[in-house]
Amino acid sequence: MDEVTTYHVTLADGTEFDARPDGAGNMICAEHLDKEIFSPENLSSVTIDDIEYEDQILRTFYYQGNGTFIRIAEKTEMEKLKDDMADALNGLLEFVLGGE
Repeated sequence: MDEVTTYHVTLADGTEFDARPDGAGNMICAEHLDKEIFSPENLSSVTIDDIEYEDQILRTFYYQGNGTFIRIAEKTEMEKLKDDMADALNGLLEFVLGGE
């Protein structure tokens, strides 16, 4: 009998869950996960089996039966650039409008 691989996943806020690979790049969690836990802030640092990954993004999320299928992947360079530009624009707007 083949041993089933299971990943232990920890998000930036400490949220933890176990999931197994589906062979197509997704992870399957045996329970329903709330999509809100996969916020950009929570995906800034993701640990999978003691390996830390940064700048992650949720690519796939759906429920099937009692489980949740997810795919977490590293942001592309273009996505990182877009985030940097949005942060710079927000900072400029706060400065111009006198915010703190």
